[in-house]
Amino acid sequence: QTDPESANDSASVEFNAEAIDLEVAKTVDNASPTEGATITYTVTVKNNGAGTATGVQVTDQLPTGVTYSSHTAPEGTTYDQATGVWSVGALNAEASQALTIQAAVNNGASGRTITNTATLTARDQTDPDSANDSASVELNAEAIDLEVAKTVDNASPTEGEMVTYTVTVKNNGAGTATGVQVTDLLSAGLTFVSSTPPAPTYEPSTGVWNVGELPAGGSAGLTIQATVIAGASGQTVTNTATLTAKDQTDPDSSNNSASVELNAQGIDLEVAKTVDNASPTEGATITYTVIVKNNGSGTATGVQVTDQLPAGVTYSSHAAPSGTTYDKATGVWTVGALNGGASQALTLKATVNAGTPGQPVT
Repeated sequence: QTDPESANDSASVEFNAEAIDLEVAKTVDNASPTEGATITYTVTVKNNGAGTATGVQVTDQLPTGVTYSSHTAPEGTTYDQATGVWSVGALNAEASQALTIQAAVNNGASGRTITNTATLTARDQTDPDSANDSASVELNAEAIDLEVAKTVDNASPTEGEMVTYTVTVKNNGAGTATGVQVTDLLSAGLTFVSSTPPAPTYEPSTGVWNVGELPAGGSAGLTIQATVIAGASGQTVTNTATLTAKDQTDPDSSNNSASVELNAQGIDLEVAKTVDNASPTEGATITYTVIVKNNGSGTATGVQVTDQLPAGVTYSSHAAPSGTTYDKATGVWTVGALNGGASQALTLKATVNAGTPGQPVT
């Protein structure tokens, strides 16, 4: 049939399709970690549009240099550590969700720039602005540089003398070093006396010094007291301290060990004796001179000489050098210390007894 009224044969409706605008952002809590440190990445996705976005998916695959530890995903979302896919699902206008990923910085990562990127990889709607669909953060793993130094307070001791070694370990790097251990086992020729710090921080039987943590620029010190054993004179005794453990990679190993030498000095004590008159008469006063000399290069200590006057002479007086003593009753002359090349002299005055003519008095 014919429709005489064609003006009402069509009708229209209009709607405004509301756009989505998904924005991905990413941060890291520590951009300058050391090897072994745990860092936290935070990935945020926000819908800046007026419409609801559905089927939202963001991919964040951890890069080489860090190892996944754990994550926290908002309720209703899931994160697959193997694929790096974070399934967000629906996101209303102006709404956002945040994912945190904890990761450990690998050994060997120091000195490298590690870039981690999160990217929008799926959504059901068209996102007219793709410029903000991806975000990256960089971290620079900071290196450690552990330096070991060693000194000794006396490089020319004598047998029985105590020496003090000082060991220092310093972190010249920009990162914190952890698990630091230095080994300094005393060499043959030395006997352990004490240390600061004591056991168990320093264990003399193994030589292991557990330093622990050293921040950038930080240092720690160890002192070891030891005695030079008998029979060591003439020997060169070398003692070495070496870095033996740390949690991070130290790219410069040239300064991880230090040695010092000491040359144990020997002593050689010589006793000489003279008399001013070998043919005195009865009643005459004679003077004995006793000399002790150290012909060695080391310092002799606890030196004692005994000169007991014999029958045939009677003690009158004596002159002992300052710092030494002579006991006329026992004949003991206590000299004490005598440096290499040094000597001391004692004089004893005695009267020749009556009845001694013709008798040798030794």
